[in-house]
Amino acid sequence: MAETMTNLEKRCVKALRLSESAGTLLLEEIQSNIEAARAELLRSGVSSEIVEEDGALIQNAIIDYVLMQMNDEDQYERYFNAWQYEMDNLRKSFPGDRDEE
Repeated sequence: MAETMTNLEKRCVKALRLSESAGTLLLEEIQSNIEAARAELLRSGVSSEIVEEDGALIQNAIIDYVLMQMNDEDQYERYFNAWQYEMDNLRKSFPGDRDEE
């Protein structure tokens, strides 16, 4: 049974420069990394509403997280820095509800 990929999953496969069939084989790992990226964004203080909205900035940050986790080791720092930068800007632009505690 072939699972249909979401637009974000397809974008991750393309960013990883994988064929569609290779992307399907790695889909579970891609999905796990997407879920982890969302959790990290929430943990860093980005509003849950923004994280779940799936806008372009969120998708770009998630794709960089997936690239950081799944790309060649020599590319890790490049994508780590991009992820950190995007996550920090999202946190500052769309803060969560932490101040209401």
